[in-house]
Amino acid sequence: TEVDARESIAKANLNLGSCEEKQGNFEEARKYHEKALSIASSCDSLPLQIKSASRLVNVYKTLAEACEADGKHQEATGLYERCLHCARLSKDSTLEGQTCHRLGKAKHSMGQYQEAIELQKQYLEICKTHDDRPGESAARAALAHSYEALGSTAEAIKQLENLLSV
Repeated sequence: TEVDARESIAKANLNLGSCEEKQGNFEEARKYHEKALSIASSCDSLPLQIKSASRLVNVYKTLAEACEADGKHQEATGLYERCLHCARLSKDSTLEGQTCHRLGKAKHSMGQYQEAIELQKQYLEICKTHDDRPGESAARAALAHSYEALGSTAEAIKQLENLLSV
């Protein structure tokens, strides 16, 4: 059937993307995984959408980290935003939380402290749900950093005091 053929094409793109990842060709991997996600979405293949989205999270994260290392914070933030969208599509809350944390840190570095706080709060809630103490500590430290940048010293202190009891 046509749906089976499109699923096969999506799988082929997913496999090609994974091969490119292994070779360190993350831009090429991104193209294949985005195509796989698009095809999987058009034929309503949830398992392939989830798998493509999960692979894209890794690729976008890797590309974003490279941008950050080069001082391209705006570009890194855009990649982390795509990363978060894919993490949500992947239905993996741990991946979503980690991506909220990274995007929050990127927003902080660009002076977007309120957005950073909202993202770190999401990360904190996910960490609490999964009893992820190291993640909760990281979220609270990042929250304190952003609250301090906003001039909310009392809230920053509260987050640091809570961090001590994690």
